[in-house]
Amino acid sequence: MDLFIVAQPTDFPWLLLTLPSTLEHVQPATVYIATYAVDDAEMLFPDAVVVSLTRYPFTLEQVATYLHSAEHAYTYLVQLARLYASSVLTMNQHVLWLDADTAVVAPLPPGTVLCRHGTHLPFFLHMSQLHPSLRKRIHQSADVPLLSVDTHVVRAALHAVEEVHTTPFWRTYLSSVHPLHLRRGASEKEFYVSWWAQTNAVQTELLRCADVRSYERALPAPPNIHCVRCPYAPKGSCRAVFSRTVPWTLWTQPVATQALPLPRVWWDELLAPYAGMDATVVDIGCGHAPDLTLWQGWTYHGLDCNADVIAYNQQRYQGHVFTCLDACVDSLPKGTIALCLNVLPHLCFAHALALLRRTAIYGKVIVADYQPVARGVLCTNVDRPTGSEPLASGLWLDVPPFDTLPTRELLCVPVGADRVLRVMVLDWGLGTQSMEL
Repeated sequence: MDLFIVAQPTDFPWLLLTLPSTLEHVQPATVYIATYAVDDAEMLFPDAVVVSLTRYPFTLEQVATYLHSAEHAYTYLVQLARLYASSVLTMNQHVLWLDADTAVVAPLPPGTVLCRHGTHLPFFLHMSQLHPSLRKRIHQSADVPLLSVDTHVVRAALHAVEEVHTTPFWRTYLSSVHPLHLRRGASEKEFYVSWWAQTNAVQTELLRCADVRSYERALPAPPNIHCVRCPYAPKGSCRAVFSRTVPWTLWTQPVATQALPLPRVWWDELLAPYAGMDATVVDIGCGHAPDLTLWQGWTYHGLDCNADVIAYNQQRYQGHVFTCLDACVDSLPKGTIALCLNVLPHLCFAHALALLRRTAIYGKVIVADYQPVARGVLCTNVDRPTGSEPLASGLWLDVPPFDTLPTRELLCVPVGADRVLRVMVLDWGLGTQSMEL
């Protein structure tokens, strides 16, 4: 069996956190991730086959045009991407379609359609427009977050619809959606099960699925369930969290470089290899930008996911570059080195891992965070919701789940009696614009 997931960048932090559980319990031969963000997906999921959605015979814009609405176009693009996957890719006969916000946490029963109670009539009104033989065949609903399909059956169903309408399947599929039911007007899973059930006896079992409201509650999963979903989380959007939950004047105050209790001579030695070069420093989570005299001769590029902070910095620090973006999701600018100063303790594990892995384009990344040194405090990481205040336990890059990253300690400076400022470097090797540090 293969695993097929359609994902956008905001899904990647969740997948980083939960995909290992899915792989453990599904044990797919190949994992396919279909996305427009190919470069990010290839970097974050090196063991998966990343497929560009541009390979499909339709685009997001065409989907929106046929629906006469852009609001729900991506939902239908995902449905069509699943239905066309075995036509675009060379796949095994059996494939598990998995929603990007879902993780499998237990072995799935073989040969069984997992379903839920209920019937959504617009799904069946839609499929009746596709082919005269299609109607509801099982008592339950097959519109669930995961479904095992036979790709031979999928292709036969698409071909049968095209024979009836003498037009490409995807056009018929979209034009048959009733305009009053755009939000939930079709289901590729109900379509598949209804077609398959015409000639096969269907064995069903109720899907046991738990919804969680934040990433940190996903694993370990509750007992006796098949999967967990996180439909309410911000799906990787730190911008949404920080802009909504915390006043920008409170949270956007990372450890500015001039506030770090580090000797200026240390910075001078650190930056000496770049003297006379046209170098750029990218400050991830810049907050209120530091005293930029440290970066004289450099191009300073500050990043923050709060638009108010960026507007403030642009007005105050003329001649420097500031960009409002979510470093967990959006494309990162090129640079020579990068800073990540007291940012990670505000992020959940999924967001922190996504952010750190995406910084590989810089080759070297300087990370500074405060750590407790009080007696009895263990060097361990405790997950927390994104946007929360840092925990007393701190965040340690050399213990799980971050210990697989290429980090080493540069400096450890006492700050008061009960904590230290720990400076680490992520040594990714040379990035596109990076130099040796």
